[in-house]
Amino acid sequence: MRPDLLTVLRQNITQAKPRTPKPLVAPPTLQHGWLLPLLLLAEDSLWGRWKHWHEMMLAGRVIDQIPVIDWESSPAARRMLEASLNSITTHGSWQGWGSWQVFDYFMDWLLHGLGHSG
Repeated sequence: MRPDLLTVLRQNITQAKPRTPKPLVAPPTLQHGWLLPLLLLAEDSLWGRWKHWHEMMLAGRVIDQIPVIDWESSPAARRMLEASLNSITTHGSWQGWGSWQVFDYFMDWLLHGLGHSG
């Protein structure tokens, strides 16, 4: 007589030992200024405004037109920001009584990542 496959699967699951998953990518070191190189790399590939500013400083004059940033609303970016803010709180949404405190904490974390001296 063949055992029921669902029963065998349940037995395997209940007898299995929990394993700690290995991260697929090593997390970045979150030292002071860790985020700035990533931000500059992204800005250079999207708009190139800092590169333009650097070239103007070297030349000592205005060169061409400053690259324009086209601002637009992005639902995906909004969800990512909300998820980042929600990860700070230990319960529910960040939009509660202490929402400004959570937002202030998030801004401090960003400034630390960007290498702000404060």
